[in-house]
Amino acid sequence: MTSRVSFERWKSDFGPILESLMATLNLSRRSIKQGPAALLSSSDQLIAAARGASIWASAHRRPVADLDARLERLIRSYRALGELMAYEARSPIGPDRRALAREMGGLVEVFSQLLVILSDGASVESE
Repeated sequence: MTSRVSFERWKSDFGPILESLMATLNLSRRSIKQGPAALLSSSDQLIAAARGASIWASAHRRPVADLDARLERLIRSYRALGELMAYEARSPIGPDRRALAREMGGLVEVFSQLLVILSDGASVESE
């Protein structure tokens, strides 16, 4: 099997995980403007999405070298935002929406970097 075919198969298999991560990200973006209950819910969802992606990734070898590092960073970013949302939701002075927005911006950047790798067919390496 060529590395191109392997990469395309991996991307296809990763599709449902990617969709779940994207949906969770979109819901979490909206929750920043809502109250503590929404932040706690998003926190749980982000951490669950990270766990699901981590479990999936551990069982599926990545066909592009840089994909490992990017995917692991994305999973860590999901966990970090989830933990921050839970912390801010419980804050006695209310959530720091600017801190949440900064962390969300960082997560979006990491997500964008992963999408570039997934869409860049020229970077597929032979193994």
